[in-house]
Amino acid sequence: MKRTIIHGLIAGLSLTMLAGCGGGSTDQATSKQLPDGEACNAAWIASTAYNGGAKVSRSGRNYTAAYWTQNQDPVTNSGPQGSGQPWIPGYLCGTTPTPTPTPTPTPTPTPTPAPTPTNGWTLCANETQQCSFSGTLMVRYGINGSYVMKPMTNGAACNNTTFGDPAPGAAKHCDMASVTQAYDSVSDALQSSTHGKFYSASGPYYIQNNGGNTNFNYWWNANGLDALTDAYLRTRQETYKTRMKNLLLGIKSKNGGTYLNYYYDDMGWLAIASLRAYENTGDAEYLSVANTLWADMKTGQHPERSGALQWNKGSPNSFNAIQNSLAALFAARLYRVNGNAQDLQTAKNIYAWVKANLVDPNSGAVWDGYDAGTNTTNKSWIFSYNIGVFIGAGLELYKDTGDQAYINDAVKSAEYAMNNRLTNGVFFTNENGGGDGGLFKGIFIRYLALLAREGNLPQATRDRYENAIRSSALGMYNKGLNQSSLLVNADWTARAGTSTDYSTQLSGVMLAEAASTLERSYFYKDVTYAGYLSGLVPGSYTLAQLNAWGIRNDDVTSLAVPKGYVVTLYENDNFGGASIRYTANSPWLGTWNDKVSSLRISR
Repeated sequence: MKRTIIHGLIAGLSLTMLAGCGGGSTDQATSKQLPDGEACNAAWIASTAYNGGAKVSRSGRNYTAAYWTQNQDPVTNSGPQGSGQPWIPGYLCGTTPTPTPTPTPTPTPTPTPAPTPTNGWTLCANETQQCSFSGTLMVRYGINGSYVMKPMTNGAACNNTTFGDPAPGAAKHCDMASVTQAYDSVSDALQSSTHGKFYSASGPYYIQNNGGNTNFNYWWNANGLDALTDAYLRTRQETYKTRMKNLLLGIKSKNGGTYLNYYYDDMGWLAIASLRAYENTGDAEYLSVANTLWADMKTGQHPERSGALQWNKGSPNSFNAIQNSLAALFAARLYRVNGNAQDLQTAKNIYAWVKANLVDPNSGAVWDGYDAGTNTTNKSWIFSYNIGVFIGAGLELYKDTGDQAYINDAVKSAEYAMNNRLTNGVFFTNENGGGDGGLFKGIFIRYLALLAREGNLPQATRDRYENAIRSSALGMYNKGLNQSSLLVNADWTARAGTSTDYSTQLSGVMLAEAASTLERSYFYKDVTYAGYLSGLVPGSYTLAQLNAWGIRNDDVTSLAVPKGYVVTLYENDNFGGASIRYTANSPWLGTWNDKVSSLRISR
């Protein structure tokens, strides 16, 4: 039976609910477009009501309904999927295209680099032409693995003046996509590249780099499990679910047949990733791994320091921010799974110790470590992942307790990063090395994105954080990503070469995956954004479609709605029965708790 413990925070959280019916748009399915000259669909009739997915033709072109629509002419009310328009344009129809003559083959002296995958992108103009659309879409300009991507509003001139020249001397073009589709495309490409270039030939784990170093790094692979879970939640593809489980087992095999490790922080990464995988797949083996790791992590606690953990099993005087913030974050999440009050108290105690000893009370910067032997704190090392995981721990404790002080702490540390580590719109350009450090800022981005989505924040603060994530993602795509090889550089403002570390590649994957979450509405099994979750793009979702995205009947308890979106919940399947609209986050649905059987999302 689902826990729906309602904390005192619920009444104070931002919530806007408007009763009534609302429109939505199509589900995740993308209409397949055929070449010009395909047969025309039935002609559009103004008085006919069309459901999402319906196909019509109008003025010699085929269209697919994005969502329920009536009396909206496809000629003047169309755009790519995700644009918010009721009709998605297809190709010209009713004519027979002239066959293209088969060219005479000519020798190719050198192979041509493969183009960047085009899923989600629609050609909208050739160079010097106008890319026409309404609203805000992402537009990329270039050719075959050399693109510049920008958000554009109400069209874009497809030329070097608008975008710069990513491929000098080549004839370029413009493609358009919704913001979510654009980042989905980048995420898909990076996930595929990462698996192809770093997956070990001798076992289900990922190696150190794509340049010949086949070393195994436990904590990198633990974060790899988290990144694969991101992809599974975004796509619900069984491929990612299989890779998740294989990687879990591969970590154990490569680690000598055990999940236990010499470093408490390394175990913390895998505990967090395993618990998250359990919540979203229901596979009890993940929970067993998380519990095993937690039991061993607690052997490193020191009661005289509020239960803080030493760094590793051979350093009783070394207390770092990272393993203790990880322990607090994990224990807070585990409490919501098992209801064990001791785990919550442990999380509170460790968090309080970190805040008192390793967080600058004025700026919110998180210092790296404390040496109990000399009673000194290393204040010269301020790393992005320390800030990120401390933010994550504060967010999880807030969700457990409703205490706004935890959010205030998280915001102070986030503001430190915003004010001191955001250069020309890109986070942590000072962290530009590989190795362990290559993974640091991707972790920071993960937890900043969660704070922006689930924290009790003013909308202006939420907007600032989301915009900083977007600008960092654009910086990485336009400058830090080698678009031909799909390798990510440690410096998100400089193009990657031919080799990079798995840690660095993972940071790029995490950044792209985080950017793809910002335009999705999220639905949670439990109160205060807990339990399993599912992120949905604008569309109309029947019960069968909700099930396909991991949402069970009558099982939604809280939701997160991006700015400018409307979520309409329905009591019955197929959008029947009573309904209610939400335009902002709700940590608890009140009388609508466990009552949702279908829904629509629109913008």
